[in-house]
Amino acid sequence: MTTPVNITTNAESGLPYSVNSSGAANQDSALIQAGQTWVRGLALFNTTATARYVKLYNKATAPVSTDTPAYRIYVPPTGQVAPPLTEDVVFPLGLGIRITTGAADSDTGACSANDVLANVNYGS
Repeated sequence: MTTPVNITTNAESGLPYSVNSSGAANQDSALIQAGQTWVRGLALFNTTATARYVKLYNKATAPVSTDTPAYRIYVPPTGQVAPPLTEDVVFPLGLGIRITTGAADSDTGACSANDVLANVNYGS
């Protein structure tokens, strides 16, 4: 069972975090910040002709394929996504990110370098 993601508001503007898929074996995974973190905005870009998936996690460590994402985003082929977040999304344990080629939570399909460009506006 995963810890639920709470929705709240925060007047602070947030910090930028930017990552490109690296072509890492099995998954692109990173811990953006440990401890309570809120996300104010996302901008995701797919440079390939096939769909990619960005998954956000409520974790204090870098996520792996056995973890369950709290937020899943489909990034269409050669497309971009900027999900409208009318309120900040709070990740109480911390904020992790994984970028994969498949939709399944346990997907380990590795993207190639620079397939996906992800920008996250976050704060604590």
